[in-house]
Amino acid sequence: MARDNSDIFSLSSESLLPAIISIILLAIATCILNKKWLRIRQSDANFDFNENFFVDSTSGEIKQGQREVFIDFIKNWIAQFTSRRINKFSLTVSNPQTCGETIERCVAFVTQRGVKDLTLDFSNPKWNENDLDDKHALFQLPTHVYQLGSLLKSLKLYSCSFDMPDILNFGALKDVSLGWIEVPMNTLKTLLSTCKTIENLSLKRCWNLVDFDLKDIVQLGLKRMVLNKCDTQCIKLDAPNLKFFKYSGDVFTSEICVAPSAGDLVTVSAKTYLNVRHLILKTQMHKYELCGFEFLLNSCPLLEKLTLDISQQVIFKDYRLPYLTDLEKFWQTRRVFAQCLQNTLKMIEIFGSRATNQELRTCCFLMKGKALEQINIKLSNEDGNIEFHRRRAQRLLKAPERSENLQITID
Repeated sequence: MARDNSDIFSLSSESLLPAIISIILLAIATCILNKKWLRIRQSDANFDFNENFFVDSTSGEIKQGQREVFIDFIKNWIAQFTSRRINKFSLTVSNPQTCGETIERCVAFVTQRGVKDLTLDFSNPKWNENDLDDKHALFQLPTHVYQLGSLLKSLKLYSCSFDMPDILNFGALKDVSLGWIEVPMNTLKTLLSTCKTIENLSLKRCWNLVDFDLKDIVQLGLKRMVLNKCDTQCIKLDAPNLKFFKYSGDVFTSEICVAPSAGDLVTVSAKTYLNVRHLILKTQMHKYELCGFEFLLNSCPLLEKLTLDISQQVIFKDYRLPYLTDLEKFWQTRRVFAQCLQNTLKMIEIFGSRATNQELRTCCFLMKGKALEQINIKLSNEDGNIEFHRRRAQRLLKAPERSENLQITID
């Protein structure tokens, strides 16, 4: 009697399915994508090859098969691609040592086609961001990339080291992102001093940046800077064009200097002055966040609008106060009134409010702002107690100390 082959997948062991899917993916990559998809993609000359789109198995043998499919896809793409121009290229692959020849060939291929935006990410998504022990760059930027010179406008390298002074050949760079590599401070200063076109700088899990001092760089053109969990303990900047600054990491009390405009540098211990008009804070309104909250208020003397987006955020249990204070009576004991509260802050909006004691105390403190005109509170109904939250929030309407023209809406 003949076997019914109409449902072959139901007869296959679950452990074989990923391997079968890998074979199908390879067939698609070699028989279909190379003929149709690549012709479409050639029109815009932007490519993103991400190993994570191909490799999703926890099984070592199956994972290796999926990885081989990914590498074969890259080889096929190189063989089939006919355009002379590539504008943007991104390659994400962990364990690059096992396919170094293919990576070198791929990077050489896009370099020959004058790529302007290059991303090479060799980091492992499973790495612990809080552990830099035994971490080092897994790949070296191929030498032929430096030949791009002023053609290259954006360079993003993760777990991919580079050579000095060869990187200084990129005289027209505007966007630089570095991650999971050692970046000596003198290397960074040389890069920013030489390539004055750099406007965006992002550093993620880079080390050897304890004393982050760029203050003596003449005409620093940075407009956007992100420092994400580097080993920084001090930040000094004289950045007249800075529009966006984001810092993630340990709280410290060292000197921070940021100049919002030329000739207007103010240096104050443990404070930073930013040219920020609208500040958005994602917060849990936990007492551990109060010192940082006050720090930001004092850092934005021109602030006009404050948005509090209240939601569940990560709170570190081993948090240590940057200075001695009673968190239970934090706002009641403040002796310094932020400049923005005295002169510029006109509107506060709060999303997801539960009108907790901490929220109410914070609002009462902010309501003392002399320029404050409007507070808009959007209540949370995630726990089904919106009316309870509303009654608590309405206590603000009877707060004794408040701006004369202040209007409060509770929704």
